[in-house]
Amino acid sequence: MKVIPSSESVKNRIEASLLRIINNCGEHLKKQIVSLPIIVTDDKKAEEIYSDNFNLFKKAYSEGFGGVKGNITYNGNKYHLIVLNISNIEKLHLTDQELDGVFSHELGHIFNENPKREMPSILKGNTMNEIDNAKTILLKEAEVYADFFSKLTLTSDGLISSIDKYLASGICLNRDLFTERVEKLNSDEEFIGSLKFVN
Repeated sequence: MKVIPSSESVKNRIEASLLRIINNCGEHLKKQIVSLPIIVTDDKKAEEIYSDNFNLFKKAYSEGFGGVKGNITYNGNKYHLIVLNISNIEKLHLTDQELDGVFSHELGHIFNENPKREMPSILKGNTMNEIDNAKTILLKEAEVYADFFSKLTLTSDGLISSIDKYLASGICLNRDLFTERVEKLNSDEEFIGSLKFVN
């Protein structure tokens, strides 16, 4: 795993968070997280690492605390890219525990994939409304399954607290989605998907 931040203080904070998350994992998952080709950066450095269709990706991570882009090429090698939105993290004064929850959620997009659903096709006679509804369901499921990874890494309390801060702020977008995520995190439901690289 590579950490490529905009400053030394951000690097130290990300590395400390990763260490806390890893210490909460079993040995096998710990090894997988460490060995998986991942680059972690912040919103101030992201475009230097990934520039293809950057504005679309920027929209994804700027509407909360982070985002993931799979299979990018950096210096000739393939990586998963995690961008932590340090601007929002600092603006809302997230604690270390809250950062751990956010970071674990982003790892969840890589390690805890939700079951795949077939996307409706216009060619099959579906209306645009039906397609938009399907996209909303897919987005919601992707977020809920990533959230569940924070339960597996014992960081869900921090994630809930970070989302509560976001909901209470004046910068919250997609309030319904974040509210539903908190409800799911507070429930006893299990959302274990395809745990990549984990036997």
